[in-house]
Amino acid sequence: MAGQGNARKRLFFAIYPDATTRRELADAAKPLITEGKPSRADNLHLTLAFIGMADAAYQDRLTEKASQIKTPRPFSITIDRIGHFHKARILWLGVNQPPPELVSLHDNLVSAIQPCGYKAENRPWTPHVTVARKFRKALSGKLEQPVVVRVEGFSLMQSVSEPGGVRYVEVERFLFSG
Repeated sequence: MAGQGNARKRLFFAIYPDATTRRELADAAKPLITEGKPSRADNLHLTLAFIGMADAAYQDRLTEKASQIKTPRPFSITIDRIGHFHKARILWLGVNQPPPELVSLHDNLVSAIQPCGYKAENRPWTPHVTVARKFRKALSGKLEQPVVVRVEGFSLMQSVSEPGGVRYVEVERFLFSG
């Protein structure tokens, strides 16, 4: 879906679980969040590629390239790890052993959108779901109750600033063809 006129949007590609799974992730994170600001359950996602600000033409190019990537069959991810990005002050839940389908999806997507001008990050990709911000405590380990996320596609998401915080909106969904 193309944007309107020259309006710029803050975009990213992500695995955006269904509402039930997002609630399970929020419930699993709740006892861990002893400080900071919890992420809204409806915002929980696993980022594949952060785009940043994009106009309608850039969004259209990204969407076209993303729709052309070779996608795997649906697969599952087990969210079983707790982690903390100290500098960013983020508490996250992640994947101890990313399945090959997840790594392949990430790598194929990044390769597909680079000709559009996308610049991949220099640091290694850590598949994770941000569950709290402004979290100072160093927390890591195994998640007591792992959450299984069924992945049947990925999404282009928009970050929308609102008075109560940020809300993520699914702009386009790419279902797996495998």
